[in-house]
Amino acid sequence: MDTPKTNRLAQWATIVCLLAVVVGIPLTQAVSDFRKEGKLHLVDLFTRFPSKENLHGWDAEARDRSIFGSAIRPKLLQMQYDLFGNAGAKAVVGKDGWLFYRPDVEFLVRPRMDQERFFLGSFDTMVDGKRVNVKSPLVAIRDVNRQLAARGIHLVVIPVPGKPTIYPEKLSGGTVDSSCSPTLMLLDSLKASGVDAVDLVTPLRFAKQTHAKDLYLHRDTHWSPAGVAAAAEMIAQHLLTLAPVSRRRDARKYWWRDTTIERWGDICEMSALPKRREIWKTESVTASQVVDSALAPYADSDTAAVLWLGDSYSRIYQTDEPKAAGIIAQVAKGIGQPMSSVVNDGGASTVVRRKLHQKADLLKHAKVVVWEFVERDIRFGDKGWVLEELP
Repeated sequence: MDTPKTNRLAQWATIVCLLAVVVGIPLTQAVSDFRKEGKLHLVDLFTRFPSKENLHGWDAEARDRSIFGSAIRPKLLQMQYDLFGNAGAKAVVGKDGWLFYRPDVEFLVRPRMDQERFFLGSFDTMVDGKRVNVKSPLVAIRDVNRQLAARGIHLVVIPVPGKPTIYPEKLSGGTVDSSCSPTLMLLDSLKASGVDAVDLVTPLRFAKQTHAKDLYLHRDTHWSPAGVAAAAEMIAQHLLTLAPVSRRRDARKYWWRDTTIERWGDICEMSALPKRREIWKTESVTASQVVDSALAPYADSDTAAVLWLGDSYSRIYQTDEPKAAGIIAQVAKGIGQPMSSVVNDGGASTVVRRKLHQKADLLKHAKVVVWEFVERDIRFGDKGWVLEELP
């Protein structure tokens, strides 16, 4: 039977433990911050304008700086994977060793643009006397099309389907209905608005049935070289229907040479599991590097008739290993002429347009602008779909 003295000791022990957590952890973190930088991170909270973006930024920095979190978080992540197969907040474990990027999956299961819940928490904006909601990519894309048309430039929009749209059967657990693709709905809306767009969902689904190689990397967010080749063929065929492109075609300008590379999946890295290099291996793929008649790797031209705006789907194999083997080089080979390009990882909805201001001369020579973005940006695009004046 507990005595009053024993109860008091238990109460004081509880109080001491609580104080150690409530006071000890922040105090230890403050000492660590001061030793490293000579200041307290807490002070930054009161020196920034109290906007939603700044507060979220400070909170994210605090989590990254936490010495206790850095020590405990990896162990908890590994334990979750070992016990439940959970690979973290950004990774979804699929079948046959496949991994999926969670926002790609959420894009398919969350409300679509034709549903009121898509616009939850957003606000209308007045544009040309009309009330519109700029959370919808249609508003920004139509505005860009209008600006380019006024300069005599033709816009071609290319939403790239994510891996679960093409390979939903590789997802574990609950099923994802990708038959009614939100991307196909966007394409229909664009075409109804007079905006030129290329459908990659339908041809990639067909190519999956007929191609011997998988069109997406197993443990990466991006497409494989086989997927790049299938998409590039469709895009090049479409661009060659445009007079400014077909007039400049030189079918002899480019060749290709195959090279094998090892890809470490970015989803593996995003899982942040301590044992990720033991759990997953690199993936060996053969990419076709585009070379000119002198066997030099493909290079952009600043005076090209086609300007390409894109994201990491345009960067992979193009500016990283093996280089000159990505969608830009493959399309350039298909249309027989170099292009100019502006690429920003994860920022094709708005950031890439802002980056274009740093390379405004490219737009002066362009007759066609290709705007590529991964389909999840329809909902999750970095900075959203802001209305911006082109340079």
